[in-house]
Amino acid sequence: MVRETLSEFVQRPTQVIARLEEGDVLLARREGEDLILRRATDARLDYQIVAGALHMMGELLRERNPTNAAANYVVKAFPWLGLLPEGSSDRFAEDFTRLALAGASIENFTRLRTLISSWEDTAEIYSNPVRLAEARRNSVDEELIVAEDPRTNS
Repeated sequence: MVRETLSEFVQRPTQVIARLEEGDVLLARREGEDLILRRATDARLDYQIVAGALHMMGELLRERNPTNAAANYVVKAFPWLGLLPEGSSDRFAEDFTRLALAGASIENFTRLRTLISSWEDTAEIYSNPVRLAEARRNSVDEELIVAEDPRTNS
């Protein structure tokens, strides 16, 4: 990945855009998160690659062991799931697969990013007994500390 600053992009956009011949361009910013400049065609192809891989993975998992294969594989991909209560990895695997396939079909993984972030934050709370006790004290319902169900988000 080529690195340029956002200032360079603003001052000489044509030259920076020309660097896309070398690959994606990371636009470093002093204040805030870096940005990536890339060709739309490359982004679409990346989504197609991800969508194809997700479909193949889903079919392989269903063929091998439809009941818990996805959960076994997803724990290997997201080890922090091991910090959560029993059954959590099954729910995460189901939601992850559904949102990954849906997101790939429209080239938008925003909901999947939210799902992963929410579950990882929940695992972080479960990993720390002090934070878990505090979350339980501040919660009317223990379920409130479990990652929010993205199916209910609009």
